[in-house]
This record gives sequence, structure tokens and C-alpha cells, in this order.
Amino acid sequence: MKKIFGIAAALLLAACMAQTAGAAIIEYTPTDLGGNRWQYDYTVFNDSTDIIGSININFEKDLYGVQSADITAPANWYPEYLNMAGNSPIEVSIWTLDAFLMPETTLNGFSVVFDWFGNGTPAWQEFSLWGADWGYLGDGVTTSADNPPAVPEPQSFLLLGTGILGLAAYYRRTRKR
Repeated sequence: MKKIFGIAAALLLAACMAQTAGAAIIEYTPTDLGGNRWQYDYTVFNDSTDIIGSININFEKDLYGVQSADITAPANWYPEYLNMAGNSPIEVSIWTLDAFLMPETTLNGFSVVFDWFGNGTPAWQEFSLWGADWGYLGDGVTTSADNPPAVPEPQSFLLLGTGILGLAAYYRRTRKR
């Protein structure tokens, strides 16, 4: 029992210490253009050590209507539009050959205008990131700049893990007596 408890405590501490931010945070600012027409202005925060060369955002076909002319890219970034047959999402990409998004920097000037076919207001989309060497970096979902999710800091996890290990040590010491 003591061995299992010790292993579980060590694994918890390792998991707490390994909690770090993802490859990037992509926030959108929605603008209602009237009717079912919307514009999302994206801000990409590269909070990693990776260099980002391509950003892909997926729009579900049954909820969004996107055209290639509705994509705006920042200077030295190039928009790309891919609408596959079937149920595959519409993929909107921006990529660069020389203006990479370096670590700890922000990219603005990326926007998409679309028709919204769903109920209420449109929400998040899935995204994927690719490096300067076109290697896959990771994926996630966009978040609203108006309502960013509360994400605990890695130090909070470390503090929690240290407290749990302290309680485990106290419990172990009192069991020996």
C-alpha cells in the first residue's frame, strides 16, 4: 500500500510540474456584419519555443459558409482556402516563407468573413499549427477575446502537488508510529 501511495504521489508531482502552456493561443474577436454574416479577427499568441510557419483553422461545412475572397492575411503571410468534398471541414490557412511567428510574439491582421448557418452566435473553431520546417506542432480550439477561459498557472499546479506530497509524507510518518 505504501509503495502504491508513493508511486501515485510521485506521478502526481510529475504531472503538476509538467503542466505548461500549449503551442499557441488563438483568440477571435467577433463582429456581427448583419443578417447571418460575421467577421472574426484573430490574434495568435506564440507562447512556446516553437517557430510557427502555418496556421490552419477549420470551419464545419454545415455551420459556416466561407469563400476564399473572405480571408485577410497579415503582411508576408499568404491565405489559402481548401474546401474538400464530403463532410470534411472548410480549411482556412495562412502561411509564410519568411515572416515566421517567433516564440513569445503575437500575430494580428488575420480575419475571416463567413456566413453563419447555426443558431445563436458562432463560437470557436478547431485549429492546427505547423512549424517553419512544415512539421506539425499541435492543435487546439480558438477562444473568444471577450470571454477567455480561466487557465490555472503552472505554479498553482506545483503548489497543489507540493501540498499533496507534504500531506502524504505526514500521513506516512504518523503511520510508522
